[in-house]
Amino acid sequence: MSKETHRDGDNILGVGVPAFPGDRLHLGYINGDKNPKLKDLYNKLVEPAALVLDKLDPDSMDVSVVELNTPEYETALDIINYAYNTSYNGDGNSIRELANDPESLASTTRTVITSKTIDGVTVIGGTFRVGWGSNLETFRLFDNSNGWSQNGVAELSRFALNPIFDVGRKRLYSPKERDTIALYKRLLLRKLWPVGMELLDKEKIEQCLFVLTPEVRVFVESSGLNPIPVEGVSPSSSDYANKLRREFSRYWRPDDVIEMQPRVYIAPREVLPFQFKIDNGVVTIGESG
Repeated sequence: MSKETHRDGDNILGVGVPAFPGDRLHLGYINGDKNPKLKDLYNKLVEPAALVLDKLDPDSMDVSVVELNTPEYETALDIINYAYNTSYNGDGNSIRELANDPESLASTTRTVITSKTIDGVTVIGGTFRVGWGSNLETFRLFDNSNGWSQNGVAELSRFALNPIFDVGRKRLYSPKERDTIALYKRLLLRKLWPVGMELLDKEKIEQCLFVLTPEVRVFVESSGLNPIPVEGVSPSSSDYANKLRREFSRYWRPDDVIEMQPRVYIAPREVLPFQFKIDNGVVTIGESG
């Protein structure tokens, strides 16, 4: 793991937010995945966390940049593959590799994680990737008519959460528990974000792109991040883009109207306060005192 570890948080204590219901998350372990390989990956990720769920507080997690081939890096790859396959892979018998691609091994790609070690057990809550250079995936997936080049541009990609924070069986939880879990998922993204932007500042990169589905855009905006849509961009017809869109058609929705497909945005640098409804009230997160 990188020596540079960040502990930025929203300091939510005292603003009326319930404690994270870690001791209740075992209810989500009855996973509905019919894909046996995906289920094995799910168990691999959640079993270590199960040992310390009652002590797990996502808001206290550290944020760091991890090195290639470390245990933390390998777990981040598993989280990415699980998250995207369980949501978007229609093949019930395989796991399609999305994490360990050439971009992940590039010298200009950094993997950022949130993590916490409790009683000797390290739990990784979430991850994303920041990359720059001459082979950005965004430019392979989209054509642009605005004259942009890859010089001086970065991309943020592969945002994913450990499945302990991506609870599927919502009916097993009370409305208050569901709201609390949803809030902490946003807090994890907010903890990751400044570290990714700091990496770009060090490289003197001003513009960062990322691709969002309509659903994820709503999640990002509701977390206090305001993406700016990029105009003049359309899906590429390259072999690489067509292959990826076929393999993850649930994500790319190539046969749907363009408004329902993922599109390119400029990533905001600033993390803003946001309001969240919980317990029939509203709390403001990230507001300085």
